[in-house]
Amino acid sequence: MVFRADGGMYITNQLGTAPYDSLLLINTVTGAYLDASGMWVNASSKNDKENIMAVDGRDILEKLALLPISKWQNSRDKSDRGHIGPSGEDFGRIFELGRDNHSIATGDPSGIALAAIQELYRFQKMNEAKSEKIAQLDQKVSDLDNEIRQLRILLDRLLADQGEK
Repeated sequence: MVFRADGGMYITNQLGTAPYDSLLLINTVTGAYLDASGMWVNASSKNDKENIMAVDGRDILEKLALLPISKWQNSRDKSDRGHIGPSGEDFGRIFELGRDNHSIATGDPSGIALAAIQELYRFQKMNEAKSEKIAQLDQKVSDLDNEIRQLRILLDRLLADQGEK
């Protein structure tokens, strides 16, 4: 079967007139599209989402550490040079996302990666703050060591003066 459409293709399961956009090779009723440069773009408007909840970055990182990542080739395409990523089974089991445990929606790994990056950034900032406090404490200890040395010198002089009398 061959589809040919001058100016792009519109895919829908609804009745009505298809909107025309000459910059899109494939346009869908859901808002996802394939642009003229070959980039697939997923719809992701807040208006299309419900039950929005914040994620726990630490939990994402812990789950991500458990996710097997492997290099593989598609068994249906012998000319396939290969890919890197998790299996749908492992991804679904660990993150409990998507429709089934055999596929991965393209936006989910991006969201997981962004949440993990944000958590690592927070961790880095926390470590920088701790390092700064440690440096301040090190300076205070150094200052106290200098004071103790000066006090010992003064004490030795006082004792020496007392011994002369």
